[in-house]
Amino acid sequence: METNMQKFLIVVLSVFLVSVLWPATSYSQGRTNCFGYEQVLERLVVKYGEAPIARGVDANGHLALVLANADRSTWTILVVYATNNVACIVGAGFDWEAIEFKLPEAEPDLQSF
Repeated sequence: METNMQKFLIVVLSVFLVSVLWPATSYSQGRTNCFGYEQVLERLVVKYGEAPIARGVDANGHLALVLANADRSTWTILVVYATNNVACIVGAGFDWEAIEFKLPEAEPDLQSF
């Protein structure tokens, strides 16, 4: 059973991955990995047994969605554009694993960076 911290870290990791991968797969660039949201979701559910496990919304109202199957063997990260309900696959792969990350007890000295 995942703790709230694990769920939080999944969302943080997902948002980070989307922010890194998003520019390379922008819908405005006419990439072929963008389809209607319902079409993409149905395919991921039926073919791969994936279901949403984390989500986040950016300042423009676009949805970042992470899906994985029950045994965590496949995962997909989507960006769903609020303006036209188009979903773009920005990442997909195998061996999804939720990790537990422990924050340091002391505040780091950010001025040393």
